[in-house]
Amino acid sequence: MLKLDKPDTTSIEGLAIEGIIYDKLGRSFAIVNATVVGIGDMVGDFQVLRILENKVIFIKNGEPLEVELTKEEVE
Repeated sequence: MLKLDKPDTTSIEGLAIEGIIYDKLGRSFAIVNATVVGIGDMVGDFQVLRILENKVIFIKNGEPLEVELTKEEVE
């Protein structure tokens, strides 16, 4: 499943999820702050812990942070 969405102008802790390439049987990727990242990669001070269909879970100093992908409806 491929989901690419326009970047949300709001971000949490400076993390903007611009798209997610989710594969429940394989390796998933996310586009965060215009960079493609996978599980274990670092984005600033945050490490990518998990990539789900509609959100990315980061960890910093042992604290998880969930950032959701916002979809823009296309008519």
